[in-house]
Amino acid sequence: MRILIATATVPIDFPQFCTMLRDSAKGAGIEIPQGIWWTGGYGCTNLALDLIGDDKTCETFANGLTMALMPSKWQTTRDCLPEADTYDVKPKEDQS
Repeated sequence: MRILIATATVPIDFPQFCTMLRDSAKGAGIEIPQGIWWTGGYGCTNLALDLIGDDKTCETFANGLTMALMPSKWQTTRDCLPEADTYDVKPKEDQS
């Protein structure tokens, strides 16, 4: 299941976030492959990733992650993801 979460949150340390996210998912029986993408959006940031596991478990995990990143919302997506974990959110002063 590929999901996109729109949120106002950004991680302080993106590589550490990816490691913690994968560890948490693994504990829930879900695999998150390379290709986590956190990018800028219109008035928010967008986190996109693949969740590999049964649909109910993935949906429960997505709901929990969304609650942790509040304010946020999630949906499934068919957007392409990069091959490697990628963080490309510009600092607020650079956005125009």
